[in-house]
Amino acid sequence: MILRILAVIVAGASMRLVSPPIGFYYIHWFNLVLAFWALRSGETKTNAVLGYGFGVSLILFNYYWITESVGNFSNLPVVVAWLCVLGYALLFAIPFSLIGAAVHWLRDRVGIAWLWLLPGLQVAIEQCWPALFPYYHGALFYKSQWFWQIASVLGVTSLTYLVFLTNAGLTEFLYRRREQSTEKLPIKSMGAIVVFFMGTLIFGYIRHQSVSDQLSRAPSIRVSILQQSVTMKYRLERDTWDSIQDWRVLTDRILDQNPDLVIWPEGAMGGPYNPNEERPCYQYPHNVQNRACKALKNQSLHEYFSALSRDNNLDFLIGGGSITPFVGDIIQQMQAGEAAEYTATNSCYLFDRQGEVAGRYDKMILLPFGEYIPLADTFPIIKKLIQGPGSFKPGSEVTYFEAGKTDLRYRFSTPICYEAILNSQMRKMSDADIFVNITNDAWFGDTAASHQHGMLAAVQAIEWGRPMIRSAYTGISFFVEPHGDILYETKAFKEEAKVEELRILTLNTVYRNGGWIFPWLWVLFWPILFVLLYRRTPTIAEEEEATTINPEENN
Repeated sequence: MILRILAVIVAGASMRLVSPPIGFYYIHWFNLVLAFWALRSGETKTNAVLGYGFGVSLILFNYYWITESVGNFSNLPVVVAWLCVLGYALLFAIPFSLIGAAVHWLRDRVGIAWLWLLPGLQVAIEQCWPALFPYYHGALFYKSQWFWQIASVLGVTSLTYLVFLTNAGLTEFLYRRREQSTEKLPIKSMGAIVVFFMGTLIFGYIRHQSVSDQLSRAPSIRVSILQQSVTMKYRLERDTWDSIQDWRVLTDRILDQNPDLVIWPEGAMGGPYNPNEERPCYQYPHNVQNRACKALKNQSLHEYFSALSRDNNLDFLIGGGSITPFVGDIIQQMQAGEAAEYTATNSCYLFDRQGEVAGRYDKMILLPFGEYIPLADTFPIIKKLIQGPGSFKPGSEVTYFEAGKTDLRYRFSTPICYEAILNSQMRKMSDADIFVNITNDAWFGDTAASHQHGMLAAVQAIEWGRPMIRSAYTGISFFVEPHGDILYETKAFKEEAKVEELRILTLNTVYRNGGWIFPWLWVLFWPILFVLLYRRTPTIAEEEEATTINPEENN
């Protein structure tokens, strides 16, 4: 049993090698075999526990960065932060126990068909398990150009299916050797897996070449890549006017490169000031008036940002909160030491080439424990116990921004932060020519989090057939083309100020037109299959085989 426990722990830990930033995705075709090897026929409960152990190991080794997030978001000590990681692992490892229990439960009832049914269970779990950060095994192939193309047809979970199918096929060889089975190898099933695997590869090569050819003829725009090399602690110590000056310095370095679109990422402008504020800076409270006027060159915020876009003939997207006071003037209330009451949203604004505010988007899906504390309105004491998270309110609708020059107009939506990894939200935002994902991953420090976050965002580009710009405060920033190729990827916490070409091509993917139903079919199918098989016992031959293999258990 000790070897079996070690096997599932090592298999779970190996996912750290598969996940970015290490990204040895190719070992995922076989690294689950070790965990499957640890499972035994007739030991459903033990198999469930081993599967659970695999899940706990996987989560602990891959999501350790939660400690960094908890430390930055709240006033909780390090020990509590690690307890949060452990709690997260213990909760979200539950689905892996289902996989562990299902392997031999299926194999003993349906024989070789288990190879095809088990991957469907994993797909169903990935589709409907309510994880804060969705985990798709298929997403780990986001930098595999050819295999990645199947995601445009049936979505990223189709790659999950293929990964589990391949691992299950290899495991079947081990099971038969362990059982000393005299039966012939299931050549047809194994051959079908090989055909499926190679067919996916060939299709990916053909599609990638086809889309690359279309991209070579597509129009393009010049887009800024701006990011800072500061820690979250440093950022929180600086006020709005420091932030504006920091981002303006970076922006001035690229203006001579004639960008069409300049982006300041999520949180670029903090504090109780809206980017479209028309009040002159000299009307601000005395404690900020001089700093504000120096940063804004004696203009209002609206005038300052308008001049940036108008004078340089560019579209300018800025990430910053929106503050709406309930009564009176929030800035004056704060200056007087009064308790200001207001509604805050995580927003972004677009200033067009004429210097006008062309639109505003308020983030619709807020991050629990980051932008709000669940149940805090019902139980206010929670806010006193956990200090740090915001009190933002969600937006109500998607904004589509219109931008570009007369000869090339384009439409884009702006998923903010982790909205870009949620398929349900991205479906609402997919009627665009471009996705512009603005985010601030500095909360997670220099960990794997920003790489994993970027990986899950990249899924949306190939599924919906739209290019994506990912603009991150401290990285990872990159462009994703509609066939999934990632361009100009930056390093985390490295200052960047450059302009790159983004080719605009929108594809009408099979996934968009109905391929998204693939995981839902498994969600519907598996409960029916479970009911049909629940009372079914192993066949006589299987019982006899089990008696031969485990004579002590049957005496």
